[in-house]
Amino acid sequence: MSSEDEDYESFIVLDVKGDKLDPTSLLALIPLTCKRPRRKGDPMGQSFAKTGYCGFTVDGRERLRDGTAHLRLILDALEPNIAAIQIIMQEQSLAWQATFFEGNYKGHSFSELSPDLLRRAANIGLPVVKKEPDTVTFVWDYDPAKPRSDS
Repeated sequence: MSSEDEDYESFIVLDVKGDKLDPTSLLALIPLTCKRPRRKGDPMGQSFAKTGYCGFTVDGRERLRDGTAHLRLILDALEPNIAAIQIIMQEQSLAWQATFFEGNYKGHSFSELSPDLLRRAANIGLPVVKKEPDTVTFVWDYDPAKPRSDS
């Protein structure tokens, strides 16, 4: 992958997690690319998932050049099915957040996100957070059975 391609990879991840998560119930409702769906207790190499998790991204879709476009695409994907998604989230006691990974290019800063989109996210109960060193996201969690590509 060229460095130009890396510049435009997903930099907002929709994290959904919870001990009662059944990923298949959300996969049918959220038309985004799912990363590492699992239930609590699923095998992960030599260990087991401590909680259920689904990470959704816009990977494989149009090349989006800024965070506002990413967030808009995520919200546009969620809103048509938001009532059904919220029922599942309540029944399965799930938590979610959109984690924003800042970059070095125009439009890749959390402060540049559209206030209107942040309000849309708040209206559906979706926190949008800037990735900080202590922000928990599970997309890059460690599986001892697989070599790490980020080291």
